[in-house]
Amino acid sequence: MKSPIEIVMTALKHQADAAFSPAPHPSEITTYLLPRFPMGKTYVSHRASEVLVENDVNECWARHATGDWGLQNSKIAANNDVALKSREGVIGSIYKDGAGEEFWIITILRTPRTIVVLPSDYDEQITDADLE
Repeated sequence: MKSPIEIVMTALKHQADAAFSPAPHPSEITTYLLPRFPMGKTYVSHRASEVLVENDVNECWARHATGDWGLQNSKIAANNDVALKSREGVIGSIYKDGAGEEFWIITILRTPRTIVVLPSDYDEQITDADLE
């Protein structure tokens, strides 16, 4: 027959074993970062909304807001960081969706507003009507 101390120690051990499960694999951990700047009103150009994979764009909105500039070159990335510190200017990121289609996310800090465009959209004059 077990003593009261052995019974308590066994119960505590079982509770401890149940409370500590193995750590999740790093791929199962989701990290939530806070936005580094206000994105303001958000828009997607008509062409971008027709071509891009929506879930990929949504993921990249979050990356952009947290300062992950995607495929942007180091000079523009440094300019983005300067604009963030001064809270003036434009911040731009470059991404590709799952189908390999390149798109840009651009935030105008003064307004603020953020747009998703295709490179071909940028070659033409984008008006507010194109974004609504």
